[in-house]
Amino acid sequence: MIIDGHMHISSADADTCFYDGEDYGPLVEQTIRKMDEQAIRGAILSPCGLSNRLIDRITREYPERFKGLLWIHPELPRSLEDIGRYQSNRNIVGIILIGIGAVFLFQQLGLLKWMGWGTAWAIILIL
Repeated sequence: MIIDGHMHISSADADTCFYDGEDYGPLVEQTIRKMDEQAIRGAILSPCGLSNRLIDRITREYPERFKGLLWIHPELPRSLEDIGRYQSNRNIVGIILIGIGAVFLFQQLGLLKWMGWGTAWAIILIL
């Protein structure tokens, strides 16, 4: 069984990698068709391409195909609220902490002693 460990879903004609529209169904269906063509059974969705809200919705609607990661920026209160907002979704399997705030947070927790600065900008926590 093949699982894609880092997938983005976005429109090919999008000007940005961030998509938060309501009409995401065709994008997901197109992605599933392409996955089927390559014999990819499932994927872990990374938020660049989708908002946390859509990661939540897609992983609930297609739990057999997708698990998801939340994108959390510790300096943005709404971002931190997303952790509580989506914790009931068992298909959310991790958190990506981004930005200098993530570095500060992990310094305070003493978790950067074994990591270099270059690897600290984005830290994935698997729940």
